[in-house]
Amino acid sequence: MRTSLSIIAALMLALSSTAMATDRFSSAVIFSDAGFPAADTAGPSSQFAALLPGARLAPATQLASLLKDPATRLLVLPYGSAFPETAWPDISTFLYNGGNLLVLGGRPFTRSAYHDPSGWHLRDYSVRFARALMIDQYQTTPGSDGLQFQTNPELPLKLPPFAWVRAFSPVIRLSSVDLYHRGGAAGSIDARLDALAWGITAKDGRKFAAPAIEIDRGPSTTMVASKAAFEMAGIGPHDIDVAQLQDTESGAEIMHMAENGFCADGQQEAWLAEGRSRLDGTLPINTDGGCLACGEPIGASGLRQVYENVVQLRGAGGARQVPRKLRTAYSHVYGAPGVSAVVILEC
Repeated sequence: MRTSLSIIAALMLALSSTAMATDRFSSAVIFSDAGFPAADTAGPSSQFAALLPGARLAPATQLASLLKDPATRLLVLPYGSAFPETAWPDISTFLYNGGNLLVLGGRPFTRSAYHDPSGWHLRDYSVRFARALMIDQYQTTPGSDGLQFQTNPELPLKLPPFAWVRAFSPVIRLSSVDLYHRGGAAGSIDARLDALAWGITAKDGRKFAAPAIEIDRGPSTTMVASKAAFEMAGIGPHDIDVAQLQDTESGAEIMHMAENGFCADGQQEAWLAEGRSRLDGTLPINTDGGCLACGEPIGASGLRQVYENVVQLRGAGGARQVPRKLRTAYSHVYGAPGVSAVVILEC
């Protein structure tokens, strides 16, 4: 499973919706259902949706279809620990296929809610669903009183300061490999956990709480490089006009279409059948034929990709030119031993 899970407790973002494009979050779906109960958080306010302009609001009855929509890249659950129980199979499939999840407050997936003729009802606390995400338990940590807000300087995403009443620290397994079968080495680590922000003590600067964290499950080096490049550029996969992807063998381009975030795993067949990666498609890929046509001179492949993207952005590609105005171009290389690089150009 490849997914990015962000948990933010008692979130108060100082975002200005008027400064954002109206479709800025068109790839996001916000779960919103009348009468749905919040747990371990105050729940979303009536103005919450305005913070994510362009996001689609979805009741429980519409979640399944929207989570299967290839355009959906982010699911927002704003009710803290609570989530609709009947939607769990669709949520877990969405995450397994590379979807991203933002949970506001609470202990994610510990209070399932069911609906009957009298309305919504919360079940008792349970980690049955959370354990599918390798979260074994949650521990309560203090609120922000007496602490100073500090963002993580090593991450591109910078949250504005906010206060929180309390936070919950998940006890997470970073690997699906059993601890005692690792042969004395560090073993398989297929997840990464980062604090987006901390509460630190004024006296000695100790990190005392992490009210916002991000969990990346199973990222390949390509996924890591792609995500970092998009964050640095301030755009997403849907903003790319043309792409050059590593294709040293016939299956590599297909695999890297998903790993770079342009589609979910399993959607590549439809992409090819519909001609989306052709010169006149929605995302032309390897416009010069890629490594299979040009050869693989090791380090020079990346330079060739960047050169081809410059040619495309200038409209100088001749017979291989994408027949429309291009603004952004993406190049990706991968090589042993597990090294990947991504360059995004914009004109």
